[in-house]
Amino acid sequence: MIVKPGIYLLGLLIAFAAHGENFTADKVKRAQQIIEQAIDAHGGQAALDALQTIVVEHETHGHAVNQSLKPDKPWDKNYTKGISAIDVSNKLFVTRNKGYSGGFEFDTATIINGEQSFTIDYRTNTAQPVKEPDFDTSSGPFARVTPALLVKLIKQRAHTALYLGDVQHNGKAHSVVSFSMAVGPSISLYFDQETSLLTHSERFLDRAGLVEYEFLDYDMIDGVAFNKRFELYVNGDLDMQRENQSISVNKTFANLTAIDPTLTKTDPIGPDEMRLAELSAGIYHIGGNGTYGMFIDMGDHVVAIGGTGGAEQRIKLLRGAVGDKPIRFAVMTHHHSDHIMAAKVFAKEGATLIAAEQHKRVVKQALDGMDTKIRTVAAHETMKSKQHTLQLIDIGPTAHSEHILVAWLPKQGILFSADHFNVPRTGPIRPAVQSTRTFAQALKRVKLKPTVLVSAHSPMTGTMKDLQQALDANVMSSKPEVNISSAARRYQF
Repeated sequence: MIVKPGIYLLGLLIAFAAHGENFTADKVKRAQQIIEQAIDAHGGQAALDALQTIVVEHETHGHAVNQSLKPDKPWDKNYTKGISAIDVSNKLFVTRNKGYSGGFEFDTATIINGEQSFTIDYRTNTAQPVKEPDFDTSSGPFARVTPALLVKLIKQRAHTALYLGDVQHNGKAHSVVSFSMAVGPSISLYFDQETSLLTHSERFLDRAGLVEYEFLDYDMIDGVAFNKRFELYVNGDLDMQRENQSISVNKTFANLTAIDPTLTKTDPIGPDEMRLAELSAGIYHIGGNGTYGMFIDMGDHVVAIGGTGGAEQRIKLLRGAVGDKPIRFAVMTHHHSDHIMAAKVFAKEGATLIAAEQHKRVVKQALDGMDTKIRTVAAHETMKSKQHTLQLIDIGPTAHSEHILVAWLPKQGILFSADHFNVPRTGPIRPAVQSTRTFAQALKRVKLKPTVLVSAHSPMTGTMKDLQQALDANVMSSKPEVNISSAARRYQF
């Protein structure tokens, strides 16, 4: 019997399709079994259905992975004390955090409560309305570190769940199930085959890489399993260790959603859309979504300053202003992971990357094998054209980075810097943090007197008067006691 090639291939495709359908069906069925076992282990369906509110006091000791003063280990330490509260049915979420990290001191809160949603800065005593509150996005980080909520979510979204297989984790057999949350990439949950408790989860983020969570020291609270501790790892490095000091279940937290009448309400902030501003002839500040870069038209080429994410969109807007002039140089201000994201983008443009001498290795790693030139600045470098004189100056050390490059245009008095000072889009100038104070000291040390301060994280430009206002500002001391339950009454800043 002679079988025509087309019919033979069609038969193979049908066979493969049937096999694939059975394979997928088996994976889905196994996922449902694991989910049901996990529900029982975490308190049972009735207890999880009844779980509506959770309030957690927590204390976090962090390790500034790829965000430290130096580009190498050991990573700097940071600290946060906070409280998080969620009401699943009414879509309420509150988080309050106070601490320090990377030269920054903070005391902030976010309240997601429909039209009464605010972000609060207790250092400036201001409350800013959230223009487009998003419960899922805001509460997502808390849900991802709360196993009971993850198990509730995977049950609700079981149609997206898939069994990935069995693995050994920390010396114990685990079953792994992935599912998609309402916001963000899929997350994989590791359930201990002996206890069916969630002990580990992981997901992959395009910009950060592999993010992993370890859930430790379970206890039953009102019939539901909660972890007392968790650890977060970024690409295998320990990033934070959190202790849940108290957990309250199904208790009201109306007091946490109330806005202190002594707070000054500022204008709401809308979407931070991509935009281009020409600061002076041939000097452009371009960006959006909280990240900005500066571009200098040197006549026959362009120099890009800043390596944050979103560079593709910034370059697109730049082309509308300068045409197809090549980006010949791209300056990475410092080694922190969020400030070298654009290295590959600029390398594809054919740019030579410029960085502090001490950051060359990290910038090279960010290229992920791409072949491009990296030029280093030891302390100071000047680039000239008929149009502009650009100076790259290492003003480090500061409280944020041991070495950090700023871009200085002396003729125009324009200075571009990252992570030290920026003028907010609305509301008052914020009181200086340690990073800002050491930035001001560095400007005096290298004898720079800019008239325009340009930031990598704000569309607003500032002046030395604005900087001095931040330095002179008195930090507010709004320290309300938070009374939720007998277990949480001791929480006070």
